[in-house]
Amino acid sequence: MSSNINYKPLFIDKVIEFHEVFPEYTLGEMLHSIITQLNKTGVDIKSKGDLLNLNNQQLYSAIDGAIKEENE
Repeated sequence: MSSNINYKPLFIDKVIEFHEVFPEYTLGEMLHSIITQLNKTGVDIKSKGDLLNLNNQQLYSAIDGAIKEENE
C-alpha cells in the first residue's frame, strides 16, 4: 500500500520550524544535521546522487529527527 501523504509542504514546515528553533544555524549546518540524521537511520549519503535517490518521506523523517536530536 502506498502512502498518499504529500511530504513537500510538511518538509517546508519543518524547515521553517528548524529555522525558528535554531535561528543561529547556517543553511550548511541545517543540511549537515539532516544528512547526519539520515546516516543514523542507515541511509548512506556520500554524494549528491545519493541525495537525489531520497524519497520525500525519508527527507521529512530526517529533518524531523534532526530537530528532535538538536533539541537534546
